[in-house]
Amino acid sequence: LPSFAEGSKELAGVTGRGIGILTLWVNGASRLAYSVGSGLHGKPSPAVKVRIRSERQAARQEKITATIPRESNPKWNSPPMTFEVNSRMDVLQLEVLDWANPRGEEHINQHFLGRAQKHLEQIIEALHRSKNPTKPLPFREVLEGSPNQAVIDFDCLYESYDEEAPSPGWRQRESSTQEQQLSWQSLPRRSTYRSGESRDREGHGHGVLSVRVIAAYDLMNTDTGFFGDVSDPYVTVRLESQSEKQQKRTHTINNDLNPRWNSSPFLFPVEMAEDQLLLEVWDEDMMQAADFLGRMKIPLYKIIHGRVQQPILIRERLQDTKSGELEVEIGFSPG
Repeated sequence: LPSFAEGSKELAGVTGRGIGILTLWVNGASRLAYSVGSGLHGKPSPAVKVRIRSERQAARQEKITATIPRESNPKWNSPPMTFEVNSRMDVLQLEVLDWANPRGEEHINQHFLGRAQKHLEQIIEALHRSKNPTKPLPFREVLEGSPNQAVIDFDCLYESYDEEAPSPGWRQRESSTQEQQLSWQSLPRRSTYRSGESRDREGHGHGVLSVRVIAAYDLMNTDTGFFGDVSDPYVTVRLESQSEKQQKRTHTINNDLNPRWNSSPFLFPVEMAEDQLLLEVWDEDMMQAADFLGRMKIPLYKIIHGRVQQPILIRERLQDTKSGELEVEIGFSPG
């Protein structure tokens, strides 16, 4: 089966066999300079090579920012870089390099400008101590080996495969992925799946399911309706085999019957092909229990055996409610 990761740069390298996902944004650096004795002068042309070092593998998952020519205080503001974490003992490493000195007579590829390293344990603990662990947390680290005590700024977000996710304040990013909208009923019919075949021969799950909650339409109003007081919707997401404690959720959008979340991907390791994806829409109420606004169920075998190469958009009428539709983006990366 083709990998969903082939159609999504954000999910490249994700297998579902680690403990979670680290998403990183490289923002900028300050006071970059060539080392004394390098023979190079002026401002460097820096890029950042980011990788995860793991005890299980010597080198894995390497990604690189754009190069900014002749700049000692570059601002990359990179798109999100997604890495699968095998262990809390993994190490995040950011190396700042001059990949292409613009002066031909002094050209040196990959001239070292500094390195920052941080254990995933430290990043995860810092996120847990923050006010909102589901919001990207900024870090500033001194670059080792830099002559001017240069620093690098980056944001990190960590999502465990097996943790409950409270209401996230996701940083909104534009998606350039080519999408296709259809109904889940139109996906290919069940084919090679056999009842009871829950895991592959090596004992691993089937892969990773990626779910983005896009929007809802024409939701029911369960609030007063006076002066614009209408439902405050959010969406919970989980596999039917999971408990409610393992569910993930979007942030709440106040007073909107046509909310648009455009959430970051929620990732679920798929253990059973007969499982279902369960999405429920709720109206948040500060004074009492949330009001139910409808649900959507998607059988996973249609996704797992559907040979989906690109993310697919699904928009369906919500079940068990008088009105409302939900739009989600689904992808699958086989393990």
